[in-house]
Amino acid sequence: FLGSTFSSRLSEILGSSQYVTFAHCCTCLAYVIWGTASGAKSMFGSLFPLALGTGASTVLMTRFVARASSLGFGKGESAAVVQALGAVARALAPQLYMGLYLRALTTRKASSRRLPLGSPMLLVAVLSLLQE
Repeated sequence: FLGSTFSSRLSEILGSSQYVTFAHCCTCLAYVIWGTASGAKSMFGSLFPLALGTGASTVLMTRFVARASSLGFGKGESAAVVQALGAVARALAPQLYMGLYLRALTTRKASSRRLPLGSPMLLVAVLSLLQE
């Protein structure tokens, strides 16, 4: 709610390109805080940057559909491509995150080289930077 309330204002103030960068940085910060949190208070601290990180997908989707239209593809076709790729990602992501979490649990017990328990969240933080 908070993010969607501020997203249009932030987009007007920063411009669409800088707003997308700002949103990705806020998302990265939120997941780094969440991934390294050791208690409820620090997890609560990730909510504000997470809220500010919402809204970039609308700007990116608008740009993508406009670019696809200029290349001669239909708006429905381009939206369907994004939805299909999103469905594949949503199907694979839980397995990847669970694998990282289980590896963090097993390496925690087995050796001194260990993954943090928040590894799935840290992966999301890295992915939000790669989107940039």
